[in-house]
Amino acid sequence: MQKKRDMNTETPGFILKQGDGTLPLWVGSFSEAVFIIDPDGIIFQVNDAFACIFGKTPQEFVGSNIYDLASSDISLYRRKKVEEVLQSSKPLSWEDVRYGRHLRNTIYPMFTPNGEVEHLLIIAQDVTELKQTERSLISSNERLQIILAEAQGGIWEWDLSSNVNIWSDELWKLFGLE
Repeated sequence: MQKKRDMNTETPGFILKQGDGTLPLWVGSFSEAVFIIDPDGIIFQVNDAFACIFGKTPQEFVGSNIYDLASSDISLYRRKKVEEVLQSSKPLSWEDVRYGRHLRNTIYPMFTPNGEVEHLLIIAQDVTELKQTERSLISSNERLQIILAEAQGGIWEWDLSSNVNIWSDELWKLFGLE
């Protein structure tokens, strides 16, 4: 059973205005894959970025079930995420890896004026390059720490704008100030 939203609270989400014509324009403006489904997974709208993933047009998805587009284990996992949003009436984000790509997924409930979740707006942001950059930075930092430890050296920085000095742990040790 889905939780009804108390419209007097500050719970994040969107109020869905039927027939105002702005929703298709708004969803289409995203460069990330965006789609809107009803609580049962029936697709209400997708943008070009979503359709491109499957090599189709956005219109080809309307009325089909989102859970038919993925394997049963992925569909089951994502159904559980949708259920969490329906139960809490709050947005939910998580990251997963599909087909070698890192995705940050966010589900936003879309409410009727009387506070019921009528649709779910889902954004799948490809963060693969960000994850690769993060791993590279961590790896570089680990190598630098090994080099500094072996060389018994340290690093310091002086931020001229704030007049703050930053010393590495090795530098503190070299000066006996640890």
